[in-house]
Amino acid sequence: MQLSLSLPKFATTRSTANGVRHRGFLKPDAQQICMPSACMQSAVSMRTPVLPGCEPSTSCSTRKARKVAVCASASEGDAPVYVLPPVNDPAFEKEWLQLQMLEWLNEEWPAPTTVEPHAKLAEAVAMAYMKARASGQNDMTDILLALSTQLSASFDFFDTFTDPFEVSNKATEVLMLRDGADVCCANEADKARVGRVTDTFHAQRS
Repeated sequence: MQLSLSLPKFATTRSTANGVRHRGFLKPDAQQICMPSACMQSAVSMRTPVLPGCEPSTSCSTRKARKVAVCASASEGDAPVYVLPPVNDPAFEKEWLQLQMLEWLNEEWPAPTTVEPHAKLAEAVAMAYMKARASGQNDMTDILLALSTQLSASFDFFDTFTDPFEVSNKATEVLMLRDGADVCCANEADKARVGRVTDTFHAQRS
């Protein structure tokens, strides 16, 4: 069975620091998406069963074993979902995601005028994520929708070169990369950044 994870379709207009704008679409509905394919491909390659009952399977992380539930619905035609493990340390989780998003924003758009907006945006993303988790949401599709909705309503993106949908998708990508997920649109620089920032974060807290 070909495993994929479908997320809602979002149209985006992406700006860059030099003013060039690129229009694209985020995660087509009912198709294999380019971002969170999660550990789906890894589960297949490792012959790890994808269980209808959402039993947790060990993720493909080489950094440390985390439990990730990869769930398939009863209908073979339906896409599996990606379920995050419970948050054991909310403060740790918030600070980690905030630092990850800040590093990505500053690397992607290194304009001096965006330093302060990026700091505020990274915090807003982390707060929106923790609000979603505190409400009991752990399915990645639900979290993606919650992030984009919250950021669209509460954050002014005027001083940035991005938008709530691109940021929300990057946040879910980062979370899945941390779990060792096979995220097909993530390049080696993305994976290296997540690992580097995670190491820095642990060092700062030790």
